[in-house]
Amino acid sequence: MRSSLAPLALSALLGVACGYRPVDVESLAITTPPLAAPPRIAAPLFLIRDSARIPQTMTATAPGGPEIVVENVPLLLERDLKTALGALFESVTVVDPSAQVPAGDRLVGLFAVEELSLAQQGGKAGEPRWVGAVRFRFELWLPGAETQAYRFAGTAVGAVALGDRRSGDQVFASAFASAIHRVADGIARSGAAARLSARKG
Repeated sequence: MRSSLAPLALSALLGVACGYRPVDVESLAITTPPLAAPPRIAAPLFLIRDSARIPQTMTATAPGGPEIVVENVPLLLERDLKTALGALFESVTVVDPSAQVPAGDRLVGLFAVEELSLAQQGGKAGEPRWVGAVRFRFELWLPGAETQAYRFAGTAVGAVALGDRRSGDQVFASAFASAIHRVADGIARSGAAARLSARKG
């Protein structure tokens, strides 16, 4: 019977063992606030889907605190980051590292999720308040360039606190939305849009 258990069932069992139900990114509704008058970059963007930068499954931990398994993490790039950056670029396409990116005026984006964690914020004495945190990095490369045209790295923290053992979905939907928004908003505010469009022209 054990051999017939599906991976999802095994993940559920692991979640029970750890105390908190695993989070599946596929089931999350990750919404980011719209960018205010976003500039348009007159070039297509190719986002590289690289398992070395975004593992399929990650575990968010807190020193002396809870632990939550997060599955299908690459969907943050394939679905959510792609949608958010669609407001900035001529087009956004997700490709594997081995794919042949078309020559010409185009940009290559690299997104890495380096760590998931649970951060303690406020709360009463002896009752810590845990929120989701995402340490990430995003780079834009121009054809033939030896250095990045744009780079942004940081840690995004969600606004939803961990409550019962089924609240991990809301906690990490909030943290992921914060990370995605910071990437898009950072490009829009940095002046990179004007520089990249000018280079194409």
